[in-house]
Amino acid sequence: KFLELDSGSSPVQLLVYDWASAELGSTIAAILIQEVLGYHARLDSDRTVTVFEGLLALAGCTDFDCTSTVERKHVAVESWLSEVITLYPAFRDAHPAICPEDMGTMGYFGNHNLFVKAHVRDEAYHDVGLALEFYRSYNTSHHDPKRYFDSFTDIPQSEFFPCDTPGNEFVNTVRMDLYVQYTGDEAGVTLTPEGYVAYCPDGYFWLSPACRHDPSSCIPIIAAGNGWIIDAQMQWATAYGFPAAIGIAATWDLYVHQVATYKTLFYWWEPDATHMQLNPTGMVFPRHIASEWEAGNLRTAGEDSYIGKLVSLQLRTAAPQVRAFLDKMEMELAQVSELLLNVASGASFQNASCQWLLANRRKWEHWIPINTNCLPGFGFANAEGQAVMTREEATGCSLCPSGTFSAIAALDDFGQSYRCESCPPGKAQSLQGETSCSACDAGTVAPSQGQVECNPCDLGSYTNETGMTVCTPCADGSEVWTTSRAVIDRGEEKWIQITGASSPSFCVCVEGYFLHNGQCQKCMEGSTCPGSGLLTVLPGYFSALEKPGEVYECFGNKLRCPGGQPGTCAPGRDTDSVSCYDCLPGLRAVDAGYCWDCAGGDYALLLFVVLISVSAIVGL
Repeated sequence: KFLELDSGSSPVQLLVYDWASAELGSTIAAILIQEVLGYHARLDSDRTVTVFEGLLALAGCTDFDCTSTVERKHVAVESWLSEVITLYPAFRDAHPAICPEDMGTMGYFGNHNLFVKAHVRDEAYHDVGLALEFYRSYNTSHHDPKRYFDSFTDIPQSEFFPCDTPGNEFVNTVRMDLYVQYTGDEAGVTLTPEGYVAYCPDGYFWLSPACRHDPSSCIPIIAAGNGWIIDAQMQWATAYGFPAAIGIAATWDLYVHQVATYKTLFYWWEPDATHMQLNPTGMVFPRHIASEWEAGNLRTAGEDSYIGKLVSLQLRTAAPQVRAFLDKMEMELAQVSELLLNVASGASFQNASCQWLLANRRKWEHWIPINTNCLPGFGFANAEGQAVMTREEATGCSLCPSGTFSAIAALDDFGQSYRCESCPPGKAQSLQGETSCSACDAGTVAPSQGQVECNPCDLGSYTNETGMTVCTPCADGSEVWTTSRAVIDRGEEKWIQITGASSPSFCVCVEGYFLHNGQCQKCMEGSTCPGSGLLTVLPGYFSALEKPGEVYECFGNKLRCPGGQPGTCAPGRDTDSVSCYDCLPGLRAVDAGYCWDCAGGDYALLLFVVLISVSAIVGL
């Protein structure tokens, strides 16, 4: 069968990294996915060089920002995630919806180290009992390890990079500065304006303090690449008295040739097939101290490299069995090493993988998921794909639909499994494949089980708590109650009715009614009730504050009744009088509708009359 994706049908596409153990693991996975799980599987014909490139391929991106997309790969076993220890979490944070997930360890760790070939190791041990895989055996104050090795001058100088080659680790000033800081060996470096670089007397080999006075006593150490972990090799040699001459092979083929031909120590990593036929042994250094390595002090053993299995998020729903299989797929380093030795001896990856699978059925059978061991997000299903509640009824698993969640159903001899259960009242789930339901927010309810979404409270009701099944009606729940809120429309306040009220503060009377003493009362002529719960008196009318619903028309001079809030009269008017008819004591009415200070006006008139009379008498 094929994966059924949004883009169409597709085989399970396995990305293959550009190293032997990755091709071996990918081949084993592809065989089982196809022949046991029943999916079409395809190994990528191109080889991926870095784990970050693999990460992007499984996300369907061409760069970190995913500015353009490509068809996704689905599986990448043997992903050395320690190589992307900062990039992987950063990419996951930036693209959580597409970032591949790590299905756990391959069962073994990777290791970068110095190695010694078996025949060199065995010769020293049988001769004088010297363990050349142990770091203390290289201290020349107690041992003479050099007699079991060739001299670095035996290897053509032309086969090595000059120490000052740009881009090589010998001229990495940051690493060389740390070398000086933690060893104090200023004689092994040269100070440049940018910082320290390694000092190589012949231009090709760096010599450790233990043999710098006599280069013929130096043991050659062959480095690869651009000098991978060469700063650690230098610190080890100086800290533990290794008589070492370290050079960087100019090409990969030369590196392989030098290791096979000469008696040397050499950089290598496990698992890998390159030197398997030499049966090399890694050097034993003091146990790794992470805090020292983080600071640049590399005197202890290097850290084991975590190797995981990356899968596309598409497999979570498109092929949960493949995902479960990869989760369980683990091998031992000894098994991988044996397989790599077969490959190094001439066997193809396909044949070596097939032979191992035939001989180790009891090992890989544990990787194959039981059909009814449903993963989180899935649940028991019968042959028709319908959800069932028990393992006995089930023939497989299906994605839990909206309105349900995936709950633990069994933890028995077959393992842990899940079933799809309806969301309980008060909760809902709009997504598929979820492991919980969400409590309804305030203002919404789920009155029954299995709801996809919570229902908003109807007009005239509310709930101010989460996870509720019913809404609380406003007051007596009659039709004169509603739920509203104010909005500003073109600078004016308007009230609109709303559903999903989350507080009793939204409860108000419908338009045409106002709230008084906890009850909605109908608006009378001469007033307006906009749906805010408040009553507004129109100009020319009056109602008392304590009886706002009793509205009176103001006959005569209507200016005495300006309208507005109940109990409002023109200035100076008595609000206790009927329709603002009377002035307050000491005031008298004026044409503008308000009342004026009576005493002040009378005295002015009297004074005017007196002045006129006096003027008339004087004129006589």
